[in-house]
Amino acid sequence: MEIHEGKKGLPEPVIKLIIWCAPTLTLLLIGFSLRGWIPSLDSIASYMLVSVFSVGLTPHQFFLPALIPLLAVGLIFTRMIFVLRSRRKAVVKAILIAVWLIILIIVSFFNVFLPRTLHFQTKTDARSTFEARTAAMVYPENTAVPLEFETASSAAYHEVINMEVIFESRAYTLLCDYGEAEYKDALASLEDRCGFRTEPLGTGCFDEDRVEIMIEPYAMIGDDRFRILWPEDENTFWFYNRCLLIMNNDAKKQIAYIIFYDIDLDYVEDLAAFINEYCGWRYIR
Repeated sequence: MEIHEGKKGLPEPVIKLIIWCAPTLTLLLIGFSLRGWIPSLDSIASYMLVSVFSVGLTPHQFFLPALIPLLAVGLIFTRMIFVLRSRRKAVVKAILIAVWLIILIIVSFFNVFLPRTLHFQTKTDARSTFEARTAAMVYPENTAVPLEFETASSAAYHEVINMEVIFESRAYTLLCDYGEAEYKDALASLEDRCGFRTEPLGTGCFDEDRVEIMIEPYAMIGDDRFRILWPEDENTFWFYNRCLLIMNNDAKKQIAYIIFYDIDLDYVEDLAAFINEYCGWRYIR
């Protein structure tokens, strides 16, 4: 008697490999499809690719806030699929699925609600990268961002992204090194061209009499002197929503240009703290 074997399905090892990989890859695809709507997904998805394929851009404080939670969620889904495929009793399966769902909710909660910061830096094409990022930044009388880095001996580009739930702030910094003569010329040119703010800045904070607390438009952090230019549109934005700051350090012969965006930021109590925390200066120095 001739025996015909039925069609065999995929080997079990292949099925297990698919189960291990499919949930995480699916999450990546969903993240890329939603990244235009959710800023944190946009940042994480974009810079995961950049960190893998760009040698010049070094991610800092990246894998913990972005990669590990994603892998954890993928592994949780994987374990749930294995439970469903097992030969356990239905009651046992239900209990195990419930446990994994609770773990999934906890991991998702911490991933969404815990604040996190991404810091990227590169010396490769630093100037062109900064120019591309700040090309749309226009100041009063349609003047572009005043830059004096043509004579810089070297430059480093830094990008700091602070994320909390669906809110996001971005700071773009170009830190330039100069020779002594070039530094003096660049600084003098900035003094002539820039409309540095001289009047106090509103903070969005009010005292007991409902009078707004004002702060000076400059700050010192160590030997670094920071001055703020007029906001892009003071009638529409507070300075801590969209602004340009310029730092100079006489001892190190350095000038830094810092562009900051955060439309959702409600108030700032101290300019130095704002520069360190939101503009990410503490990651640069």
